[in-house]
Amino acid sequence: MEAEVEIEALRSIFGDDIVVETDPGRSVTVVRKKVRPNDEEGVSSASIVVEFELRPEYPDVSPRVQLLNPRGISEQSHQQLIEDVRQRLKENIGMPIIFDILQYCGDFILEHQHSSALLCPICLCPMTSASVSATPCDHYAHTECLQLHAEHTRRQLGEKLSLRCPVCREVIEAQVEPILLPAPAQGRRQKSNVEKPENVSSSKMQQNSMGDFDFDWER
Repeated sequence: MEAEVEIEALRSIFGDDIVVETDPGRSVTVVRKKVRPNDEEGVSSASIVVEFELRPEYPDVSPRVQLLNPRGISEQSHQQLIEDVRQRLKENIGMPIIFDILQYCGDFILEHQHSSALLCPICLCPMTSASVSATPCDHYAHTECLQLHAEHTRRQLGEKLSLRCPVCREVIEAQVEPILLPAPAQGRRQKSNVEKPENVSSSKMQQNSMGDFDFDWER
């Protein structure tokens, strides 16, 4: 089956990022991947989940493609991407198309992402300046900012409150691990009354920003 060869090639390229599910009752194979901008830094929070439904007749019959959970792009851009993908499917009937669609989506998101997708939503500093973590609800922030976020909950508001995502307010139950590590992380610094030198580290800027950040908490 031609689809099986294509899927194995995708697995060799993307590894565990490719999810493959079979539905024997419907004779459908589902291929799913979360796509992020095709850039070198890899620190944007913009993303979209691309899901393909392949029938036995694929590639002679185009797959059904869904673009789910868009992050960091506008609704207008999301709709434009849907139309662009439909057009590419029409133009490539009979050809393996999964890799092409995934690459196109990555390029599209890179071009159309909000500028805010490149900033930590807590301290508003660029996410290239420190290690980055993703919440279970797929929002990105500096790892250190999320740690301060959690510490603030426990210290100021008590253990009975649930830790919530600083962006969408969804309860965070799983432990959040860094997904991007820069140069060796610097330890947290205590605030000082000494005048700050001209070359201030990004980590220090984050902490100063956090001092004025007003969390909006819910029980």
